[in-house]
Amino acid sequence: MASLALQLGLGQAMLSAGGPITPPQPVNSRLATLIDFPTDDLVFDSGVVRGTGRTDRNSALIPISGGVTESDGTRAITADATIEARATYVDGSGATAWQNVGTALSGATTWSGNMLLPRNASRYQIEVRVVGTSQPAAHMTTVCAVGHVMVIIGQSEHQRIGDGNQQAALTPPVVASEGRVRVAWRPNTETEPVEWTVVRNATPHSPAVAAMANALSDMRPDDHFTVVFQTKGATKLMQLANDADLSRSWSYDLDTINKGTGGQITGFGWVALDWTAGPGTWGTDYAQTFGRFFTKKLPDGTPMVAGDTYSAEHGSDTITYDHYWADLDPDVPVLDYGPHLFATETAASVPDGPQQVFQSAEIDETGALIGPMALKRMTRQSMAMFKDYAPGNFWPKGASPLLYRTGDAASIIPWSDYAHPGKLDNNQGLPLWAQQNAYIIGQMLGWSAWTPPKIEAGHVTWEPTGAHIEIDIGQTLSTVALLEGDASAEVAGFEVSGRPAPAEIVAGKIRVYHPDGAFGIGDTLRFGMGGASGVITYIDDIAREIWKRWPMVPMSFGGAYNAAGDTNPGIALEPVMDWETVFANPLALPGGSVTVAATATEFVDNFYPDSTATPWSGVDNKLTMQIRFTPVAGFAGNATFNVLIGYGTFDPVSLSLHETDGRVRVRARASNDTGLIVINAHTVTFGVETTLTFAVDFSDPADGKMWLRDGAGALLWSATGIVSNGVLARSVYRLFNGRYTGAFGHAAFWNSCSADGSAPDIADAYRVIAGTAVQINGHEWKTGTDVT
Repeated sequence: MASLALQLGLGQAMLSAGGPITPPQPVNSRLATLIDFPTDDLVFDSGVVRGTGRTDRNSALIPISGGVTESDGTRAITADATIEARATYVDGSGATAWQNVGTALSGATTWSGNMLLPRNASRYQIEVRVVGTSQPAAHMTTVCAVGHVMVIIGQSEHQRIGDGNQQAALTPPVVASEGRVRVAWRPNTETEPVEWTVVRNATPHSPAVAAMANALSDMRPDDHFTVVFQTKGATKLMQLANDADLSRSWSYDLDTINKGTGGQITGFGWVALDWTAGPGTWGTDYAQTFGRFFTKKLPDGTPMVAGDTYSAEHGSDTITYDHYWADLDPDVPVLDYGPHLFATETAASVPDGPQQVFQSAEIDETGALIGPMALKRMTRQSMAMFKDYAPGNFWPKGASPLLYRTGDAASIIPWSDYAHPGKLDNNQGLPLWAQQNAYIIGQMLGWSAWTPPKIEAGHVTWEPTGAHIEIDIGQTLSTVALLEGDASAEVAGFEVSGRPAPAEIVAGKIRVYHPDGAFGIGDTLRFGMGGASGVITYIDDIAREIWKRWPMVPMSFGGAYNAAGDTNPGIALEPVMDWETVFANPLALPGGSVTVAATATEFVDNFYPDSTATPWSGVDNKLTMQIRFTPVAGFAGNATFNVLIGYGTFDPVSLSLHETDGRVRVRARASNDTGLIVINAHTVTFGVETTLTFAVDFSDPADGKMWLRDGAGALLWSATGIVSNGVLARSVYRLFNGRYTGAFGHAAFWNSCSADGSAPDIADAYRVIAGTAVQINGHEWKTGTDVT
């Protein structure tokens, strides 16, 4: 009889009362299998934005799994087995070293583990085996790459980048680096499947996607990308986060993300955000709204839960958070940039209707605020505060994509679809828009050496005589029109005192001129207000391609610019939101006076005319007004010059002049429009020039203060007391109220006051009204009859 050892060596079964016993098998006979990735050619994010703690910024930890059996392919292993893996380079350049990726315990038939692979220009094909086995390795049939996974969240502007139906009239550019970029994109109908495309010349997905792929490969020629378009047209964040709103379902978005990330096994590199059309209604609350969504935390770090709500502090929007991005990734880096270009539209400005004429980029022909345009400005301001949302991983705001055509010249009507990047005629619409998104995101990641061009206070010089204003940002400025050979150096986007300002490029700098002659101390300068479209007066300027007149810094992205839209011309000059500081008027206060002969003359602060136009001017409830005037007796009424605090025409505190006896009255009333108090604080002499400074400090409602001083600073009257009903922190300035005749020298308004109510420095004034009759009649607050 053979020995037990020999029986085991020959693999013979032993008998026992319970039947045959399977002896331990040689380790070199075990088989490992490997499960394919759910999507072929997946990209795993290398952590370039994340840093240490997740990866080393240059590699990805790739989850893999499979089966393990004895040599017959069915039986569970009878002893622990170590699984090792390596990846062969699909380009034929070799393979990585074997690395242990997991252990299958005795009795198991499956295993799982993680494999660390570096970012590489080649794709990988992974294979696994049991350590010490003589069996062949198991290969995946799918390949993968290590690179960058970017999610773009938004609505139609970004959704249309992947919509081939929208771009049927366009020819895709040649894909310079085939197979480097993949996209996960879904049509606007939620019942249609997610489309997965590896971008090649044979399969460009769409002309705009091909253009974006070229831009990404231009910056990172050896890298692999996946771009996930988490987009659906005509939607807002409120609809995505809230299950009760069926306009956009969370599952719709999640399906797209899962397709692009292999069921999120690849992880996200970052989220790119220029979702500013629908959500732009939040205005100054934009950052607060999205901050909660991405972090699932209040600004102070307090955790939020499903079902929590947030209501706008300066509007009527409300959001219910049934879902948060933080549920997918609690520390996702958010790269916000933009907002993109918005056309100036009102109900009257239909494409085939009459030419629409506006007073400015945000004020319509009636003097009313164009709400959507003001909200876009406020959104831009709020986006800049994203980085200050303490619990989040928000980056400083990136540049604004403004150098592309919106709308199309259609066959039936003169111009259509103002709101979206163009899809007809040439590649200066959607493809150019897609490129700019890529280049701006790349710059935020440090892939391009340029910095977003912007105007700062030190760049602005007011010529002392008022002849012009020169802007030198230290980089050569141009326009797309100039790059295309246009003879005109005209520049769009500037407003002087709320009106279009003539401007041009002179030796790479911008020179702005006054529309009526010379600048004075009362003039204001703004750039890029409203939708930053360059449209200030005529809606038809969109069809005239005013975007080509926007100032920009030329940059040779992907080669020299050409008008076919194959390459990007450069980066637009950033709109100036802190214009009161950047464009502070340093000109001197003039002497002399003008004549107010008709009582219909009035000056009203219409830049923030109603409660939709937050943020408020006087947020700290400190206000000062100074006026130099020579009244004549007998005008009608007595509310001649006012400092108002509150909304609209609500004026709990004002200063007025009596028409018959020259009494200067301080008027005060409670917020419920009761308890009117009229105090005769001073009396002026008709026909004699007088300067009065009226100051209010209601920053402490329990200790309100008011002062009235003369031109020499001497105190004429003062009062202290409790401010009833909590005066609102809003300054609305009105001068003359259509009830004054006489000479007028100047008026200055400050959203502050000194400790004793004396006039602050004129250089710090919120607004000044002064100068020649031409300059005063051109003031942005001026309404009614001209002065002479």
